Amino acid sequence: MPATAERDAAIAKATANAQYQEEQYETKQALRVAQSTIGSLQSRITQKEQTISKLQVQALQQLCVICKIIPAQS
Repeated sequence: MPATAERDAAIAKATANAQYQEEQYETKQALRVAQSTIGSLQSRITQKEQTISKLQVQALQQLCVICKIIPAQS
């Protein structure tokens, strides 16, 4: 009987350890995906900020042309 109890305890411990390792793997995978997503979103924000800056410069240039402050550039 004691051998059976020890075997059952060993199996339970091994199963719990395998489940823990699987959860750790899944957590690491989820973290990698989240970090990749954050990186992609930060890159998109940077691109949008650059686009906004360019459009602001263009709008200012057009306003200056309309107001005849500077000549139109061809």
